[in-house]
Amino acid sequence: MSISEEESSFHSSSKDQSSASGTSDFTGTSSGRSKLSAAEEEELAKMESKYIRFSKILVLSILIISATVAGAVSYIFSKNGEQNTFELQVRS
Repeated sequence: MSISEEESSFHSSSKDQSSASGTSDFTGTSSGRSKLSAAEEEELAKMESKYIRFSKILVLSILIISATVAGAVSYIFSKNGEQNTFELQVRS
């Protein structure tokens, strides 16, 4: 089962069933489907935890890479600017 199929089956089985009184039913039933079993809920929870962990690692990696690139660019521009200033002072 692909990720998109898993996500669509999760979303379709956990839709909010609102009644006229304004209350919500989060029992996992939708369109006549039966409730998820305990094993299925546990598997779904494991899958969601895996995706959340992956997204956290991805965000942290992007943050580290961005900080590294910004620091390297700042260093290079500062170094070149100071080198040009030094050369002008030495020539004068």
